Amino acid sequence: GENSAESLGLAKSEFNAAAVRFSAFAERVVGEGGDVAGFIKDITTRAADFASVFNIEVSEALRVFQSGLSGEAEPLKRFGINLLESEVKAYALREGIIAVGQTMPEQQKVQARYGLLLESTAKTAGAFANTSDGLANSQRILKARFIDLQAEIGTALLPAVTNLVKAVADQLIPVFEDLGQFLNSPEGKKIIEDTA
Repeated sequence: GENSAESLGLAKSEFNAAAVRFSAFAERVVGEGGDVAGFIKDITTRAADFASVFNIEVSEALRVFQSGLSGEAEPLKRFGINLLESEVKAYALREGIIAVGQTMPEQQKVQARYGLLLESTAKTAGAFANTSDGLANSQRILKARFIDLQAEIGTALLPAVTNLVKAVADQLIPVFEDLGQFLNSPEGKKIIEDTA
């Protein structure tokens, strides 16, 4: 996620959230001990390319891709991508993921969905990088860099804010508690009545 703002139009926090969401699919796609980081990079890069072509937010493209990998075909249909079970099975047969007559366990379904998703979005590959100096992607990059900057500033201010919150909790709250108790006392109620 270090360069995700410039390379994907995603803030580091958005990239990390996507990595967590897709990590559930990673082992199924690349196998145990496979290149999980490569899978995350490939899927997020393709989502950024897809978002660039269809002029949607990268986060929306990631959600649509996640839906597709989990077996929900409808979100991708609106973009002309068909991940219906019959198409996934045909892809799995064509690519040798399964043999004729063999049923697909979930891991193989995810592998086939991923392969079909990449195949179906191949025309969008490289679109973000090729148009990163255009207005839409420049705005995505700027927004992501601004979110990253906010996070950096927030991290830098965290010790000071933590001390402030601690001081309020330790010193100011007891004063307000004492004031509240006083205002509930007979003397406090009399002062309130006299003031009113």
